[in-house]
Order: sequence, then C-alpha cells, then structure tokens
Amino acid sequence: MWLRVHISLIKELVRTQCLCYHEWHSHVQKWCMQDWCSLEMELIRERGIWGAELSSSLDKYMLDMTEGPCRIRRKLIPNPTFYHHYPYRPYLDSPEAKAMRAKVAVSNDSKLYYAAIKRRHGKIPEQRIIDLSSTVYTPSDECSDLLFTDMQEISTSMIRRISIKHDLSKDSDETECVVNEKDVNEADEGNVEENGVDEEDSSIERQHVRNEQKNGIQENEGISIKLKDGSMERKRGPDNQTLLRLLEQGEQLHSMFRCARVQGLDTSEGLLLFGRQHYYVVDGFTLLKTKEIRDLDFLPQELHDPIVPYMACGTSHPVRRTRLCSKFSYNDIREVHRRRYLLQPIAIEVFSADGRNYLLAFPRRMRNRVYQKFLSLARLLKNSGSESVGGQRSTAPVEQTSRVSLLTSLIGQQSVTHRWVRGEISNFQYLMHLNTLAGRSYNDLSQYPIFPWILRDYESEDLDLTDPRFFRDLSKPMGAQNLERLEQFLKRYREWDDPTGETPAYMYGTHYSSAMIVVSYLVRLEPFTQHFLKLQGGHFDLADRMFHSVGDAWLSASRNNMADNGVALDDVVLPAWAKGDAREFVRMHRQALECDYVSANLHNWIDLIFGYKQRGDAATEANNVYHHLFYEGNVDFDSIEDPLTRNATIGFINNFGQIPSQLFKKPHPQKKVAYTDVYSSFPGVTTQRLFYHSFDSLKVPAQPVKELKSTVGSLIPLEKGGVLALETNRALLSPNRYISWGFPDRSIRIGAVDSERSTCIHEFCESSEITCCACGDSRTIFTGSSTGKVCVWDLTERSPRIRFRRTLTAHTEAITALAVCSAQTLLVSGSRDGTAIVWHLSALTFIRQLRPHPSAVTAVAINDATGDIATASGSTLFLWSINGRLLSVVDSVDKASFDQFPNVILSLAFSTLYEWDPENVVMCGGSDGTVRIYCMEFVRNEDDLNPRTSQLPATLQISINSAVALQQRLERQRQRLQLLSSTTSSDTPSAGSQNGSPESIFCPPINLYTDEKLDCSWSIWKKLLVPKFSLTTHTAFNRKDNPHPASITAISPSRDHRTLYVGDSVGRVWSWQISDEIGARADHWVQDPSRSTCTQCMQKFSLAERRHHCRNCGHIFCNRCSRFETDIKHMKISKPVRVCQSCFLRLKAEGVS
Repeated sequence: MWLRVHISLIKELVRTQCLCYHEWHSHVQKWCMQDWCSLEMELIRERGIWGAELSSSLDKYMLDMTEGPCRIRRKLIPNPTFYHHYPYRPYLDSPEAKAMRAKVAVSNDSKLYYAAIKRRHGKIPEQRIIDLSSTVYTPSDECSDLLFTDMQEISTSMIRRISIKHDLSKDSDETECVVNEKDVNEADEGNVEENGVDEEDSSIERQHVRNEQKNGIQENEGISIKLKDGSMERKRGPDNQTLLRLLEQGEQLHSMFRCARVQGLDTSEGLLLFGRQHYYVVDGFTLLKTKEIRDLDFLPQELHDPIVPYMACGTSHPVRRTRLCSKFSYNDIREVHRRRYLLQPIAIEVFSADGRNYLLAFPRRMRNRVYQKFLSLARLLKNSGSESVGGQRSTAPVEQTSRVSLLTSLIGQQSVTHRWVRGEISNFQYLMHLNTLAGRSYNDLSQYPIFPWILRDYESEDLDLTDPRFFRDLSKPMGAQNLERLEQFLKRYREWDDPTGETPAYMYGTHYSSAMIVVSYLVRLEPFTQHFLKLQGGHFDLADRMFHSVGDAWLSASRNNMADNGVALDDVVLPAWAKGDAREFVRMHRQALECDYVSANLHNWIDLIFGYKQRGDAATEANNVYHHLFYEGNVDFDSIEDPLTRNATIGFINNFGQIPSQLFKKPHPQKKVAYTDVYSSFPGVTTQRLFYHSFDSLKVPAQPVKELKSTVGSLIPLEKGGVLALETNRALLSPNRYISWGFPDRSIRIGAVDSERSTCIHEFCESSEITCCACGDSRTIFTGSSTGKVCVWDLTERSPRIRFRRTLTAHTEAITALAVCSAQTLLVSGSRDGTAIVWHLSALTFIRQLRPHPSAVTAVAINDATGDIATASGSTLFLWSINGRLLSVVDSVDKASFDQFPNVILSLAFSTLYEWDPENVVMCGGSDGTVRIYCMEFVRNEDDLNPRTSQLPATLQISINSAVALQQRLERQRQRLQLLSSTTSSDTPSAGSQNGSPESIFCPPINLYTDEKLDCSWSIWKKLLVPKFSLTTHTAFNRKDNPHPASITAISPSRDHRTLYVGDSVGRVWSWQISDEIGARADHWVQDPSRSTCTQCMQKFSLAERRHHCRNCGHIFCNRCSRFETDIKHMKISKPVRVCQSCFLRLKAEGVS
C-alpha cells in the first residue's frame, strides 16, 4: 500500500519535472527561432554578408508607420512577409481552379519568387512561400498546425524535434490550466487587481541569479517581487525568462499594466512596463490576477479575458502574429493624449520624438492612472505650439473667447486657430492639428484623419485656381453637392419611422470615413492590402467596385454610387492636369489646398466636421445628420448587458466609422493673412516672396557675415534669424555642443560651440580612420570609417561618455558622406564604392541602396519636408525620391564648353518652406566656386511623339537599341551647341567679358542615363532638373574680378527662406538676400575693383566719373555710355532701368520683333 503511494508520488514528481522542462524547452525554441530568423534576414539581405549585391524586382515594400513633418507618412520599408501572405499556390495554375482563384488573394510574383528561392536553396525551399493545400483560408482563420509552423526551420531534424516536443507541451498546457484556475480562484478571493501592478503595491526588479542546483532542479533567472511586508517572492518560469530577454541589462521595473496595442484593424495585447530610464510595450504577454506574467501563446483561452473583444477585430479567437517589443526613453516622449477607442474613453496615444506613436487601450478605470504615470515620467514634453502635434499648448483651449484670447496672448498661450488665422501655419498643418485634437489617429482605421475634397474638375488639361467652378462647395457636405442626390436623403429623413424608437432619423447611413473606405483607397499599399482582405473575407472585391480612377471616385462620392465599366485594374487613373505623374497629382492637390479660394472658405468645412454644424439644429439646417451610432456619447456600453448586442454594437462602430470630437461650438473664424512681400508663383496662390522667387533681386554684401579659421563645414540656420557656422570635421550635437573628429590620435571630441576646449575625448583602439560624422539627436552619433562601416554610438548626457551600440555594414569601401534627417527618420551613407545606402534612423535597419553612381559619392542631402534625397558623384547631381526612385540626373559641367573649370560637387541643399511650391530648388556648390540652382520642371517627352516606340512594352522600351540612344544624345548635343553659339553672339557685349546675361549662365542639362533608367512613366511629359541660376560673386574661379575665389563647402537657406547662406573653403560665410530695389546689384555684375576704365569708351574712373553697371550684361560703364533706360523682360524687371548702349539696342529690337 505505502509502496504504491510512494511510487505514484515519484511518478507525479517526475512527470511534473518533465512537463516543466518541456515548457522551458518550448519557450527557448520559440524565441531562439525568432532571433535566428532576424539574424538570418540581416545576413542574406541586399548588400548583406551573404546577400545579393543588387536589388531584385521581386522585392516588396510596405508603408513605414513612423510619421514625418505634419504627421505625413511617406517612407516605404522592406516587407519580408509579403510572400508569406501571398504564397505560391500550384493548384491554382490548373484551368479547373478558375472558381477557386476568385476566393483567394494571389500575387503574380509569387511563382517567380518561389522559383528563384528554389534555385538558390535547392530542394528545400522556404515552406512559408508555398501553399500546397487546396483549402482556402481567410485571414481570420487559424490553422491548428504545430506552434512553430509559422517560423523558419533550420533543418529537417529540427522539424522532427519540434513536432515531438509540441505533443508533450500540450499536456504541459493542460496541467498549467488546472494550476492557473486554482490560482485565479484564490486571487478572486483575495481581491487582487488583475489589470496592473504599480510601485505602490510592489517593486519588480530584474535579477540575474547564477545557476544553482537545489534538489536536482536547475534554477534560472527570474523576477523578484518585493512585497509590502518586506518578504521576497521570486517568480520563475519560462514566461518571466522570455520577458527578461527583451529588457535592458539591469533594468528595474516599478510598474506594469495590461494593454492592447491598436494598429489598423489589429489589436495586439501585451504589457506596458515602466523602468528606470525606459518604458516598454511588449506584445504577447498578459498579467493574471495572481500578478503572474504569462505568454498568451501558452495560456489557455478560457483563462484570458481580452481587453478588446475579438469580434471588434473581426475574429472569434486570438490570432498569432509577429511579436513586437518596443523600447522608448522617457526623454523621447513628445506628447501624451487621452483617446477614445470604439467610442469608449479607454485609450492613450503616446507620441515619440522619432516619429513613432502608439495607441494603447487599457481596461476600464485604468486609463487615467496610466496617463498620470506618463506625465510624471516624461521629462521633455513638447508643450509649445510650434513643436506640439496639436499645434498649441495642452492647457490652452481650442476655442477661445475674445477676453480669454487677450489673456492667453499676453502669456504666450495662443490657440492653434489664432495661429492659422494670422497665417503662421498652412491649411494642411491646421487641418492635421484639428484632427489630432479631435482624437483622429492613423492607428485606428475607424478614426483616420479627415481632409476635404477640394477639387471637382478631373478632366481639364490645366487647373485654374482662380475659378470657383474648379472647386467643390466647402459649405455643404459631400451628400449635398448634388441637388438630386440631396433630395433623396432628405426624403428618407422626413419619412423615417422606427417602430422601436431606438434609432432617430438620419440622412446618411454611411460615414465619410470608415475602415472600409480607408483601406479601399489604400488597397495598393501594404499593410492596407491585408486589412482590405480581412474585411473582404480573404479575397479582393469585384473589379468594378475597386478604387480605380480619381475622377470616378469624385463622381461616386458627390453624385451617385457608381462602378467602373469593365476597365482592367492597374495603377490609379489620374486626371489630365497631373500629367501622368503621381507626385505632381499630390503636389497640385496640396497647392490647391493652400490657394486663396480655399483659404477664404475652409472655415465653412471646419464648421461641418469639427464645428457647430456637426450636431443639433445647425447640423439639420446644413443637411449634415448621420446615423446616431457614429456620434460620441450616444452609446453607453455599460448599460448593454447582452454580450451579443454589445459585440455587435462594437463591430458596427469599428467598421462604419466615428464622428470626430466636436471642437467648436461657435462659427469658425475666417483666415485673413496680409503678407509684407506678396508673390504669386501660380495664379490664385499668394505667398511670401522667398529667395528662389527672385534670383535677379539677390544681392550679397562686399564683406562676409562671418569668418572662420578654416573651411566652413556646415551651416545651421537659427530659429530667431542668423546662422551658426561650424568648421570642417565638426557636427552640431545640441544647441550649444558640437562633436569633432579627424585628429591625429583618431579620437572623437565633444566641445562647446563658443569654446575651443573639449569636454569629452573618446579614443579608438581600431586601426580604421573616421572619415565623416553625423548626429541624429543629442544622444546618438553616427561615424563613417575608412573600412566602409557606419558605427552607431550612444552619448550619455549627465557625464559625457560615448558607448558603442552597433555597426551598419553594406559598403565595401570608405564612407565619404553621411546625412541624417530626424524629421523623416532617415540616415543616408555615401561611399567611395559608388553607392548610397538608405537606413532607418530609429530601427537602424537597411532600407535600400541608391545606385549607380559613376564614381565616389561626394555629397548627400535630405529634404526635411519631402524626404527627397540628393546625391553627388563628381560633377553629377542625382535626385531621388524618399523611396529610391531616380527622379532626374544632371551634370553641373557643360562638356561641350572648353573654358569650363573642373568641378566636383561638395555641398547640397534644398528649399523646404513650401513643399508644394512648383519653384522649389535644389542647390549644389562645387570646387569651382559656383553655386548652381536647379528646379524640377515638366518638359515634353520627344521620344513618345513616335507612336511606334510609345506602344512598345516596358521591357522592350528599356532595351532600346544603343545606336538610337547614341543618335538622340548627339542630337541633344547639337541643339546645345546651337543654343550656346546663339546666346554667346547675342548676350556677350565684348570678347573680353567674363559674364553674360543671367539667362545664359547654364546650358541645357546633359543626361548621363537613358530616359528609361530614370524610372519615368512613358507619357507625354517628364519632369527633369532644369538650371535656374548661379551665384558666382566672391567665390567663382572663372571670374577674374574675384580676388579670392574658393570652393563652396556649405549651403543653407534661412528659416524664413528670405536669405541664402554660402560657406567656402577659406572660412567665409556669404549672405545672399532679397533686395527691395528694382534692378539692384545682381550676381552677374562685374565687381568694381576689377575695372578702372569704361568697358566701351575706356574712360578712366575717378571721383568725378563714377562707375555704373548695366543691369542686363552686368559690365561697368561710364555715365555717358550707360545713360539708356529700358525694361528687361527676361529678368522680370518691368520698370525702366540703366543699361548700356548695346544692350539697349538689342532689347529694343527684341521687343519690336
């Protein structure tokens, strides 16, 4: 009897130990597999250690969720899971599977990708890229396969081991189910709070415990909880161990809360952890009532009560997906906003300085506690109006009365509305601020940011922004744009009769912004494609109901719902005025949004969406009444006891949209802006005059504004005007500190801007030399070395110390240029190997390479507003989009001219104030001392005038005969030589002159690449870099009147773009400013000391005989030879100004002809 009892106890003990071991083993395998997958992807990626050197056309990308300026998301990042979502399905190749193909989403590239992977790996390709089953699964279906089937197996032996251990782990989960049920019952009796653990209850500290052997059981690291009575309760287990792997070394946690991270239609439940210097958002874990941390993959479903019901996410059970662990520093918290989710006040949106923002949902009555926790820990909250995502201080009301407005103006707390009325921010910025204040978020598709339809003409060749007929009526909702359609809605509203009395009368049963509408417009872009398939049951909709044409979408939204007429789906059909260019389509819409007509009427649309016409009698009079479930406060979820009714209501709200929070109870004020210097680059659009609007009015003083001891390395415009100039081999680290390199001991030094003394010196033990350096923020440093590595360093602020973080490898030769853009979270590195690599600034991952360059990359610049990238190689300038599309190439040196100085581009810069301005410029400075300014303009594509070539497929167009390409290039050179000879004979007053008319400074650009390599669509129009102007005074080597010419090493416009700063290799900083005087000194004027006699009559200059410049040719004449006056149309000078006799006769002859 006793023997049997002892045997049973021993069996139970051994079984328990075996189950515990297998549970540990399963956790280790799971996370080791995920770590191996990430390491393998890094090794085999493009330009990785084992990866390909060139990119493939089969590579896929997805939208990066980090936000740029004005909360715009432009950047695409690699999508490694694309072919996992769209695997190759061989059974769909048969003709009998035609009906089945309509029930599943497929990609045309899946078969090609599978064949390429099979050729590379042999007989064992990756299992996730092929689906051999004939059963169709929807995205919400969950397969009951092995736990690790969604991971990449290393070998077939590992697969068998995983299969065996998984069978045993099922018993482990069943045993844990019994134990946890007991623990939960005990916890319920003890009234233990389930949703969070705060420092008031316990202190949770990460302990690194050495492996000890006690009673034959090996103990590993765990989490120790200090209770109130001082006793220690050490919780060990695979879940705790897995969580510890994700934290910083030696991290101490003082609070943890259950949360659900909302992203699109998906919610990932996890934990919010607060440590000493960081907080963490970890997916896939939960906190039980026993304060025990459990992995959701190993927790039985009946023990878990989700924060967000599964029905709200379109599923009936949890869906396993890739886990995410995000770490944020408290110094990076930019703002924290309380949000509503599913019309319930349960969420918080946290904005980070690097562009990341998370929408976190919490259990009820937990949101405010977590909100106060964030406010107490955040150290650098952006509370000023210019830096806030809401556009104003958090304490300032959005709608202010006149008395409150005067008081807040005196203390500096101006509302975002007053800033917009005075013209301090653009219409786009103001609308984005209102969306943020109203709770609209990219993270929730049912609360996506709302912007108005602006244009109604999608058929004309050109837009006339001065004609109101081209615009929609901003005082009416979209349902009231057409009178016949409005009458149908009004009839339903008047005749509405609900027998139950639960649903009041409404006009519109469909909201203007819902999850389905958002993903329908963005269906061509991942991850919105997956969201669309989730709403559609795993397959695409009928072709005639998919978004295909912008013009048809306008007609469907403003008149009647309509379908396309049998047109094959491809890229979106753009209106004629977009000239076949998607970038131009977006730019024109942005320009229309900022035009004078919209600025004068935008307040009417704001009244409908965010203002007093949103609800009540004013909404009825404006025909702006929607279904009552769309409005905030109309649903009390606590009063709904039936779970089916509650879930159905949540699903309705999540799928059909939500009305924004009402911000204004009174009519919105109209925008009234009075510019001091008005300029109109496009009829109907009035802005402030900037430096690139009036090149002929730019003037530079005789003396530099600053002089340094050595070459100017960088120019940083200051907020309140002026510029900060740093010498070469120095980069600005913070407003008052810089980092320097290039010393004989190969060290990095940190010093104060106003002092030469170094406060921190870091010496390297490596043999490689630092070639360049850049700073992402005040705590992150990037260095490029002679070995081709880009090293990332962390800088501690309290006691300045530099700590190595990681290395970015992709180049094969020395790094020659580094550019950091914190606004777009981009890092671009240029190398001597002729490549430029684009990196993700916060994730420190490879995005893409920009190639090819004919030689070493000499300069790199990033546009803070648009993310466009400019690279230089020798004398060639390349312009790329933020997503790696080559927009244009131009050579800064005219190869047909024999008197050109050799030039290497050393500095690049963009104009960024108005990103929609068609006259925005790219500036480059070279070793010849000339600042060249280019602008992107549309030119007619002469190749497409030939119908034979325009009808060729894209693959044949790319492989055009080399003889034809050579003939085209010779023809362009012939036209350029003709233009050069004509301008030389007509604009040069004398053979000995050094400067011609400013319109002949540049010749047409030489394209080093065929038009096919520019990735431009084969349409009538193409957009190319066109030279606009050049600045040569004081610095250019080709001007004999410059006493001290020097190379251009730095260029930067001022914050208000009224001034252009230029730094040279001598250490001088020149300031080019707009002159109010018509015909004032321009760049092509010959400097006074270079001429002592009149150019025409050779009269000597003296005190009585002064020098006079011809406003056209720029040469110096006496008073008698320059007594003529006339207007100069090509310089946009409409009033008569002083010119010489030869220019006077030529200009008059041109005017007569």
